[in-house]
Amino acid sequence: MLDRLTELRQWVTDAVGRFEAIVPASEDASFRRYFRIIYPDRTLIVMDAPPALEALAPWLRVHDMLEAAKIHVPELIRMEPHLGFVAMEDLGSDTYESAHARGASPDGLFERAWEALVRIQRIDAPGDWPRYDAARLLDEMELFWTWLAGRHLGLESNAHIRRPFEKVKERLVTRALAQSRVFVHRDYHSRNLLVTPERSPGVIDFQDALVGPVSYDVGFPFAGLLYR
Repeated sequence: MLDRLTELRQWVTDAVGRFEAIVPASEDASFRRYFRIIYPDRTLIVMDAPPALEALAPWLRVHDMLEAAKIHVPELIRMEPHLGFVAMEDLGSDTYESAHARGASPDGLFERAWEALVRIQRIDAPGDWPRYDAARLLDEMELFWTWLAGRHLGLESNAHIRRPFEKVKERLVTRALAQSRVFVHRDYHSRNLLVTPERSPGVIDFQDALVGPVSYDVGFPFAGLLYR
């Protein structure tokens, strides 16, 4: 039985053509992997989503919704859903984070990011599309306690901090659920926004999109910049 990378190499050769090299393109907090396929005159990105571990359908569904809203997502070139392989346009690796680090004007970057975000928020999701509820919001806020307060600051057993944190969570959930509901990317930050020659920004890592509070994505473009 072929190992996964060998299978991917063979599929790319058969579906797109012989290539010069294949290198990792980016990391993902899931079982998905992305590779950059290098040809003499171009590069492509291939996503590997093992069917037994990572459903491809949600990614494709959100991709098509964003594309219909004129968001610059990668153009799909070839795909084999039953194998979990997708070959797509390479939007490059010039993220908003790297552009900001080399001195690009934040005003220009974020003006385009806001314009794209407004189009994303106007997407009319189907009625059965997953939505943020109190439980999901609380689960996400608990990550703050687990990783920052607990793992990095060692405060997981500090009841004097935990009690007010619980009150803050309740207040934030109440306010979030009272807001208008829109389509939410959920990871609209500076490492998922790419500076591209045309139709910037390119938008990636969108597969977990939900319907949720209008304010959810607004602060994300600054993530990855403020901590530097």
